[in-house]
Amino acid sequence: RVWIVSPTTCMATLNTMRAILKDARMREQAGAIRKELTSLYQDVDRLGVRVESLDRHFNQAAKDISDIKISADKAGRRAKRLDNFDFEEISNEDFEKVIKLDEVK
Repeated sequence: RVWIVSPTTCMATLNTMRAILKDARMREQAGAIRKELTSLYQDVDRLGVRVESLDRHFNQAAKDISDIKISADKAGRRAKRLDNFDFEEISNEDFEKVIKLDEVK
């Protein structure tokens, strides 16, 4: 298109044309920005799911460590009780009364 303008309206026309072109570029970029925002939302959502999964794994590992500590404490207490037993020498007569495990069936 060709517009005939006077020198006084030339700047106003140029500013109007610049604004129209700027709006057109912004509309073109708005679609790309919207697309990138959608991708960003999907990435953040995926990150949230993975953080939840990692949190579950850490909680399970903490529970496993707690269970191991409980088992170690129980084993330690049992070993201490065995250590506190007063073992007496078994006489030969008493030894003959002991039933061997391989004889029991």
